[in-house]
Amino acid sequence: SSLQGSAIDFSTGTSTASAGDVFDVGAGDFTIEAWVRPTWVSGAQTLVSKGSDLQLALSSTGQPVLTIGGVEVLSETALSAASWSHVTVSRAGDVYSLYVGGALVATKHGPEIAIANTDPLVLGGGGFVGQMAAVRLWDVARDGADIIDNLYPAYPDGDGLVAGWLGTN
Repeated sequence: SSLQGSAIDFSTGTSTASAGDVFDVGAGDFTIEAWVRPTWVSGAQTLVSKGSDLQLALSSTGQPVLTIGGVEVLSETALSAASWSHVTVSRAGDVYSLYVGGALVATKHGPEIAIANTDPLVLGGGGFVGQMAAVRLWDVARDGADIIDNLYPAYPDGDGLVAGWLGTN
């Protein structure tokens, strides 16, 4: 698949975009979604992070990995290099779900560790080389229907949208 239009370009493994101190959801529900296009899928690559409280990354084999408070709570389904993929992770209570392309690919129970610090929310860095578009942060757990309904719109709507960066398709 491909995305047309603008995207945030991360040309080196140290390129980042900082959003400041946003997304302090505590131990509550949340959803993070983004279109990502990694240049390659070898070597760990950070997509979204907030200090040591939260990291959404790609493993060395291209699998999305959500780490909260140093505890890995999700790791499934490898992405393809040089291809756009829509990746979503959500937490509803102690249940973490991973969606790729709007389809649920993994669910796992894990700790309800708080995301609450003064660190900036950072996109990229940590080895990520590629592009990101339509990054959205929600303070609610979105389900498959919510994700599919807002997979492509440039301006998603719905309760709980905390922040978003276009780079639209």
